[in-house]
Amino acid sequence: MSSGHDLYPSFNADADEREYLLRRAEHHRQLAEKSQQPASRSIHRRFQQLYEQRAAWIGVVLSH
Repeated sequence: MSSGHDLYPSFNADADEREYLLRRAEHHRQLAEKSQQPASRSIHRRFQQLYEQRAAWIGVVLSH
């Protein structure tokens, strides 16, 4: 039988995932800045946006 304590590891995992996604977004932002090719820069910016959006959704879930 499950106790109420099972919710806490899930919360921490979600918070950890959000931090991971934000780190990945920052990494892609840096790669976009360093890129000499417009196509590569565009791809890295898109990945940055996707990671930031996913992190934002996790933030919404964590705040409710």
